[in-house]
Amino acid sequence: MRVAVIFLIASTIATTTLGTNTSLVDLVVEAGWVRQIVAVGRCDEGEVGFEGTAVLLSSGWWLTACHVFQCDGEFVRDLTLQLDGKEAPLTSTPICHPTLDLAAFKLDSSVPGGVEVCSAPINVGEHVWIAGFWHHRIALLEGVVAKKRRGELWIHPYEPVPEGMSGSAVLNEEGRLVGILIAKFTKTLTVLAVEVNSEVISVLLNSTEGG
Repeated sequence: MRVAVIFLIASTIATTTLGTNTSLVDLVVEAGWVRQIVAVGRCDEGEVGFEGTAVLLSSGWWLTACHVFQCDGEFVRDLTLQLDGKEAPLTSTPICHPTLDLAAFKLDSSVPGGVEVCSAPINVGEHVWIAGFWHHRIALLEGVVAKKRRGELWIHPYEPVPEGMSGSAVLNEEGRLVGILIAKFTKTLTVLAVEVNSEVISVLLNSTEGG
């Protein structure tokens, strides 16, 4: 049986905060470590723009889904970036993980702090929070890790996750990053995230994949 999966890229640009939250997850959001991202570039079809979410690490790198920078599987040309509606000059071309839908980039500006990557692996059955943007507003949704497979997390959220939340942070109950949201299954509430840990980050930052 084939199950369709769709990327969580939004095609339109206002919603209230969804779900409940904890003080530690609130801290991540209120500190500005989770931001809306708009990537604009050119592909064979002309100029394209994609929306999603980016997450700031304490190392100064931003993480998002690699497909936010792609058109038909190819990296867009002449890439420009906006963060929360403001132009955000890149210090270099974003880099993508060689096997996972995960990208990293740095900006020519500084934001204090950043999310800490969880040092321990997330386990099946653990509760998580999805923090990201949809229609310009932050959304927080609670869920549970249902399955782990080949560097990815299957998450069952307690409420439907809207399209357009690619790159959203998946946080544990201590507010530490355990994943980056990349897709959802069309027939169920289940969403898919890249599991983030120190090994994944190391491979990503040493990758030669990118635009």
